[in-house]
Amino acid sequence: MAKKKTEYIHLFPDLNWQNAVTINWQPLERYDDFLGKDIEAQGKGFFYKIVAKRGDTYRLLYIGKAYKQWVTDRLGQHGEKILTLKDKHKNYSINVSMGNLDEISRKQIKEEYVNEVESLLIYSHSDTNNFPYLENKNNVYSHNVTRPYKITNKGELADGMYKTIIWDMFTEK
Repeated sequence: MAKKKTEYIHLFPDLNWQNAVTINWQPLERYDDFLGKDIEAQGKGFFYKIVAKRGDTYRLLYIGKAYKQWVTDRLGQHGEKILTLKDKHKNYSINVSMGNLDEISRKQIKEEYVNEVESLLIYSHSDTNNFPYLENKNNVYSHNVTRPYKITNKGELADGMYKTIIWDMFTEK
């Protein structure tokens, strides 16, 4: 006898994914080259990730946000952390990718949404089996996100970032 497939129903169907966010990740750039770029050439990113790369091997190391500040300013605040990452991953180049929001996401974004999206990005990538090198795990057990989200990651995902992250409440049908 075939086992019946479990079906789930969305507990809040009327919300219609009001908090749908698309992040377009830019191509990886070497950390030192990125810091040397003209600020205007960076564009405005809301998120960034630090990735170690050697050949075709990628290690997602850090996910962060830069709300109302340049990504280079935010990365500058991580001076000691970057040195530690370079030391831990000596045979890898340390790279940065900016995550820009699409136009629709950008129009509706508020600081609390940026904070929650960052928390969910970290939380969803904190699985040590798939992302054993992720350094920032302080939001894993205390993210406090209560509203539903659908986060779509596009662009530079060679490091294995999940393409779609859904945070919501479902129940068995």
